[in-house]
Amino acid sequence: MHFSFEELIAWTSQEQTLRPGDLLGSGTVRKGCGVEIGRWISQGSVVELEAEGIGVLRNQVGRRGEGPARVVDIIA
Repeated sequence: MHFSFEELIAWTSQEQTLRPGDLLGSGTVRKGCGVEIGRWISQGSVVELEAEGIGVLRNQVGRRGEGPARVVDIIA
């Protein structure tokens, strides 16, 4: 990572108020991006975000223009 999370928080908080629950992403590791490995998110894809000690947020990608995808489930 080029910048530490402390630096990301300091930089971001100059422009907007950070609140509990806000999520800051740092990007992907090498060979972890769809562009690099030729994989793309499409309708029906399932995207998961896991936070240790919190659980997994899982969403299914819907059709473009139909609003947010529905939450499939949350595993605690």
